[in-house]
Amino acid sequence: MMKMKKKISIVVFLLIICTATISFATSVNTVVNTVDENILNNTVTSETNNVTEGNTLKELENGENIDYVENVVIENNAEDLKTEPRTSITDGVDPISLDEEESIVSNAKTINDNIYKATTEPTYTLKDNVYGNVFIAGNEVIIDSNFISGDLFIVANNVTINKDSVIDGNVYIAAQSIKIDGTLYRSVYLAGKTIEFSESSFTAYDALVAGELIKINGEMARNVYVYAGTLEVSDTATVGKDLNYEANEKAEVPENVVAGNINFTKIVTDEKSTLEIVLEYVIDLLEALIFTLTIFIIISLISSKFTYKAQEYMGKHVLKSIGIGLFTLIVMPFAAVILILMNSTAAVGVALIPIYILLLFIANAITAIAFSAMLCNRSKGMKLPIVLVLITIALWALELIPYIGTIVAFFSILIGMGVLLQVIFSKNKTISKGEDDIEKINEKIKENIEKSEVKEIERKELKKAKSKIESKAKTKEKKTTKNDNTKKQKDDKEDK
Repeated sequence: MMKMKKKISIVVFLLIICTATISFATSVNTVVNTVDENILNNTVTSETNNVTEGNTLKELENGENIDYVENVVIENNAEDLKTEPRTSITDGVDPISLDEEESIVSNAKTINDNIYKATTEPTYTLKDNVYGNVFIAGNEVIIDSNFISGDLFIVANNVTINKDSVIDGNVYIAAQSIKIDGTLYRSVYLAGKTIEFSESSFTAYDALVAGELIKINGEMARNVYVYAGTLEVSDTATVGKDLNYEANEKAEVPENVVAGNINFTKIVTDEKSTLEIVLEYVIDLLEALIFTLTIFIIISLISSKFTYKAQEYMGKHVLKSIGIGLFTLIVMPFAAVILILMNSTAAVGVALIPIYILLLFIANAITAIAFSAMLCNRSKGMKLPIVLVLITIALWALELIPYIGTIVAFFSILIGMGVLLQVIFSKNKTISKGEDDIEKINEKIKENIEKSEVKEIERKELKKAKSKIESKAKTKEKKTTKNDNTKKQKDDKEDK
């Protein structure tokens, strides 16, 4: 579970970084760019930007500076599409020259704007030449553009950058399989299972690569940073500066391939003692208890009726809670991405990301609270905080069991998300009915109390009346007795 939490934290961090990057690009795109009407209406087939690739390293001075990189870009005939690639005097790489030559006509278009593409197609191929940034999410993505002037962001299963493609911006790719055949003129950030730089590839700036299997066969003009299970470097590769890598085993790097230093760090998995393992579990359990109790206290301060409503959705409507949780888990991130890609709703999409992360973060605690409240409601005399501690420990222990723990954790997240969303948004009739019943019961109790008070008063009055009657009867009886005695005495005197 602890390993899973570390992985989740990494994924959440990457989500935040990606969201920030996309939102920044979207805000920049709100400054409306002028786009050729013929391109928008698809009425004219524009001429392509043919890239004559002659990427050669003329000289490496002391393995540090690149003196000369030759690359000719034939610009589009449309004067308004002439955009100079970004360069700097301190770059160490000569700027790309845009010389006037004959253009080779093809089916490719030239787009003077950013591209945002999220597709469910099995394979998506970008052939257009783009003077802007490119954002793509899909299954298999192929970059077949002759030229992209801005940064390239891709999230997919398989990604290929073809040989004739030139990317003049930074490249960010996360995919299962990544193959680079083209030319990359800025920094490269890649994460995947298998990553390959082919013999035809050229990377002008630093490359930061993480994956299970990394293959370097092409030219890397500057520093290369690698974190991999296995690194393979062929004799066709060229590294202009240092090769820094961390791997399970030391790679066989051919001589004269790396101009700078080769820095290797072995990935070592430390074997922990039994005491250290036990302490980790104890600390993990304490963290889970403290977190759950903290969420319980915060929710109780916000809404005193939360536990009552939550136990209703946990008990009678648990299947509905699971359905709502599953729907939210799948649909919410897609909705956020779509809203971000639409300029007018980008702010809403960005706001959904932290909300989604928060729901995932507290879902287990909500499930524990709802289940504890349900047990306390059904079994009178049980104290909610104590039950909550026991349920949290039970869920934590179940999640440690192989296979079963994964299922328990998954359904715990679904139930927690469903319960929380229903309590916040849903106007459930059973809840309102239950509240009405409680109010009616309270009214009846008040009525019974009032009636009992009235009866007590009547009883006291009856007791007083009875006492008066008894007192009068006794007085009358005394008088009668006295009269009888007086009469008897008179009769006795007369007889004498």
